[in-house]
Amino acid sequence: MTDPMTAARGILTLLSETVPESDLTLARETLEFGYPRLAVSCGISAAHQANASVSEDIRHLVIHEFSWPEDELADVLNELEHIPLRAA
Repeated sequence: MTDPMTAARGILTLLSETVPESDLTLARETLEFGYPRLAVSCGISAAHQANASVSEDIRHLVIHEFSWPEDELADVLNELEHIPLRAA
């Protein structure tokens, strides 16, 4: 498992390939304040709102690079279900 801050930075960078940078502002600011899980959650929400596609690799990283509390994991999985899968 990678350091949470590093993992979150990487995930947000990958999300920026399909999500406009302006939509990721809250996620990036949240990460700057030291909340990597919340930053990733904000990034996933931004992807959903922007109707952006997310690759299977990003989904895997989001789920497996963090120790999510059950309720937060359920929220993230629900959000991911509603985001189109990006073709490889």
